[in-house]
Amino acid sequence: MRLKTIRYDHNKLITLFLILGALPFSALQAYDYITVLDHQQQWNRDQGTIESAEFTIHPRGVYMEIGMYLTVSARQSYFEEEEGLNLETILDFNLPEGAIVHDSWLWIGEDIIQAEILDRWTAGNIYEDIVGRNQDPSILYKQSATQYQLRIFPMEADSTRRVKVTYLMPADFSAENISVNLPIDLLKTSRVPLEYIQVQAFLDDEWENPQFLQTPADFEEVNHPTLGKSLITEVSMQNLNSLDFALNSPMKEGVYLNNFEQGNENH
Repeated sequence: MRLKTIRYDHNKLITLFLILGALPFSALQAYDYITVLDHQQQWNRDQGTIESAEFTIHPRGVYMEIGMYLTVSARQSYFEEEEGLNLETILDFNLPEGAIVHDSWLWIGEDIIQAEILDRWTAGNIYEDIVGRNQDPSILYKQSATQYQLRIFPMEADSTRRVKVTYLMPADFSAENISVNLPIDLLKTSRVPLEYIQVQAFLDDEWENPQFLQTPADFEEVNHPTLGKSLITEVSMQNLNSLDFALNSPMKEGVYLNNFEQGNENH
């Protein structure tokens, strides 16, 4: 099977929607999974594939900002021979309770569309209406304090779609290091196993010695014309059950003080 990237009619571009309000209950079972389904016969579904996964990391004071980029497909599902069939992709995943999801992006051809934040009822109705007209939405629900669901439509059975979710995560501080856990459980549910993931850290002079607590890694310095300097590495997924990114602790005598500016706000 040869995967392709769809080119879309730009007159039909639709902004995706980011739902930050959780459901009014927290009894949902936490789990990670990728599903592809026929949106016209939603019982007709199968396990999807994550073709690639990249994480970007920006220290933000006592937080770290994580960008999770995923490319998904229906490869090796029983849909892959259904030429021209428009599928819906569902990503169910967990983030720690302290995570603050604040951004989501959807690639539509060569364009990248940023999410709007809407209430659950409004966004859900718009999403379902767009799906019925075979246009291009994506919607991210916060299901509980830790459970999220990202839905993407459409994806042809022999194509891929690419998305990004950005969130802030309180870092774990110790005398030796500052660390944050990366959400790899979703990646392990891919029908075709991922061989490796890419991690890219954007660090200033305050942050030193990027590393992983579970596995060794060699970071290479790269310089992007617009994003600037960063350190990048690839991590093998083989036998990897957890992944914590860490930096040397900036604390002095057990104290760390930082002022993080974003726009006109100080944190």
